[in-house]
Amino acid sequence: MRTLFFILLLFCSTNTYAQTASSFCNKGVSPFSYSSPHYLPVVQMWTQSDIVTGHLVADCAKWFPDNFTLGITLGGSFRYKGSADSLLAQFGKISSLRGVSYWSVTDKRWEILIPDATAMHGPDGEQRADFTLDELRSGKNLYFTQKDNRSSKLVVYRMQVDTSNPKRMLIRIANVSSLYFLMMPIFKANDIQLTYILEPLSPQTWGYFNILGVRNNLGITTANEKNSWINRAVAMYSHFTGIQIEKITPLVQG
Repeated sequence: MRTLFFILLLFCSTNTYAQTASSFCNKGVSPFSYSSPHYLPVVQMWTQSDIVTGHLVADCAKWFPDNFTLGITLGGSFRYKGSADSLLAQFGKISSLRGVSYWSVTDKRWEILIPDATAMHGPDGEQRADFTLDELRSGKNLYFTQKDNRSSKLVVYRMQVDTSNPKRMLIRIANVSSLYFLMMPIFKANDIQLTYILEPLSPQTWGYFNILGVRNNLGITTANEKNSWINRAVAMYSHFTGIQIEKITPLVQG
């Protein structure tokens, strides 16, 4: 079945990822671009050179870490009949991240992206139950640990709900501790920053925009690394929107 979806996506050019060199924060009613629920999300990739060439407006780089190595934006939309509160509550269910899968361009197979994830009582606190809606609404820093399939140790992340109202939700996440691979620190604190923006587009349709910025201390940005980050962003899109990942399988297979 997954092979069939790959074939369909390869030949359905109108439903493939759109990678453009236009700014994702242009002025307008909404500064973000969302694809229709019937189409795949719009994905854009950015590097420091895009600021120099003018493809990325300098002011837009504030969404990424300073001197970011790679930036990725993903905009899509999805059908949702629940309330804004119930949608926001999904971000507090840290335990639900366990088992999220993605297509590994390195191993060329489906793998579990996040084997373990748990909410915490502070950055150095003990494990606890998932965050409540009231905690999310408070705007306070909330902490959780996560281990993905490439990290050698658990990584502590900080989450803050910057905006929460019926017209927009904005959630920021950044790593607090370093991410190790084979006992080598690949990413230091705040090297990985994510922003999730959700807006109602109609009574039963929500827009989803994810901004991911990474700063690689080794200064290495290979094609595999870029494609891997795209696939990870797609995996989270599937998780938070409830859209089966087979229906939005990335074309990047490595």
